[in-house]
Amino acid sequence: MSSRIEKGTTDTELPKDLRRRYVMRWGVAAAVGAGATALVSPRANAAAQAEAPTNTGGHVGLESLVDASITYISIDRDPDDTFQPVRRRLDFKDVAASKGSVVNIDHRGDGTGNATNPGQTYGVDIHNFPGSRSALVIHQYSSLDRALMIDNTGSSPSIEINNTRNDVINPGSDGTGDFLVFRDHGTLALRVDKNLVFRMGAAKTATFVHTSAKALSVQTSSTFDGEAMDVTKAGKGPGTALRVSNSGTGIGLHITETGGGRAVQIDANYSANAGQYAALVQGYDYGLSATTSGDNGTTLVITKSGTGGGTVQQIVNKGSGNSFEARDTTGQRFTIAASGLISVIQGQNVNLGAGIGSPEGARSAPVGSIYLRSDGESSSTLYVKESGGTTKLGWVAK
Repeated sequence: MSSRIEKGTTDTELPKDLRRRYVMRWGVAAAVGAGATALVSPRANAAAQAEAPTNTGGHVGLESLVDASITYISIDRDPDDTFQPVRRRLDFKDVAASKGSVVNIDHRGDGTGNATNPGQTYGVDIHNFPGSRSALVIHQYSSLDRALMIDNTGSSPSIEINNTRNDVINPGSDGTGDFLVFRDHGTLALRVDKNLVFRMGAAKTATFVHTSAKALSVQTSSTFDGEAMDVTKAGKGPGTALRVSNSGTGIGLHITETGGGRAVQIDANYSANAGQYAALVQGYDYGLSATTSGDNGTTLVITKSGTGGGTVQQIVNKGSGNSFEARDTTGQRFTIAASGLISVIQGQNVNLGAGIGSPEGARSAPVGSIYLRSDGESSSTLYVKESGGTTKLGWVAK
C-alpha cells in the first residue's frame, strides 16, 4: 500500500508511518506543468521555496534553488521506526524496455563552495561509519554487460583509493584497510594491502595478457637504487621461482646492462642444493653463447672456489661433432673430437691421440701426428705418423 503526498503537505499532515520515516519539503513549481513538484530540504528558507525552478527539457530544475548551505532532499528514518524495517530508504525499479538511466546525476560543483560552506564537493558522498557493513554493493545479475563502468574523459584518475585520517570518527588513527580485495565465491583471489604488496589466493595465478609490444613493464626513477624487480619464492618445494615461456621468434629473456653492475648474477648458496647446477641451459641446436664487444675483458671465466674434488669443467658429447673448438679470425685452430682426438692446427693439421693397441691401420691422421699407446712396451709406446698422407698407414713406433 502506498501513500500519495500532495504539494504543500506538512509534517503533521503526513500519514503517521511516513511522518516518522521521511522528512521532506515540497517547493513551488509554478514554471512547470501541472502536478510537477520540486523537493527541497526542511531547512530551505521561505524565499528559496517561493522561487520557481527552471524547466529544462520537461524536467524540474533546481538551479534557481541552489544554496550550498541547504540540503535539498533529506531522507531519514527514526531509529524507533518499526514500519518495514528491512526495506530501503529509497527504492528505484526500472522496466525492461526502459532506455534511460534509473538515476542520473550531473555534478558541476567546482569544489570551492561559498563563503559559508567552502571546501570539496562530490557527485556522490557516502560516509560508512564504524560498525556499518559495506558502504556500496552492486549485485550483478546480467550477463549482457558489466556491473560497473567508469568512462573517464578527463585528466584526473578514474579511481582513487586513499587511506586517510578522520579525527572525528577514528581519532589519532590513519586508515589501515587494504587498498583492493578480489574474492571468488568468498575465497581470497587477490589482495593489495596498504604496503602495496600483491597477495594471491592459493588457487590463483596472476597472468598478464597483452596484444601490444609489452605485457609488463617495470620501471624505476633515476634516483632509485634498489631492485627493480624482486622474485622471492618462500616455499622449499620444486616449483620454479621465475619461468619465461616464449612461443614467438623473439628473445625469451633479454637483459641490457647500461650501468656499472653485472647483467646477470646467480647465487646458489643453499647447502641443500648440493649436486644441483646453479644454472642449466638446454638448447636445441645451440646451447650457450658468450660474446663481448670490448677488447680487454675475458669473455668467459670459470672459477672453482671449493677445495673438493669436483671437476671444474666437464664436456659430455653424445654426438659425432667436436667436443671443443678454438677459433680465431683465420678459422679453426684447436679441436678435441668426440673420440678424444686432439687436433692442433697452426698452418698445418696434426693430431695428438692416445689409445690401446697399435694405430697402424686403425687410426687415420695427417703426417706429423703423434699417438700414445697406453698398453705399449719398450719402443712401442710412442708412434709418429711419418707417411701415408691422411690415411691409416704410415705410423712408426719410437
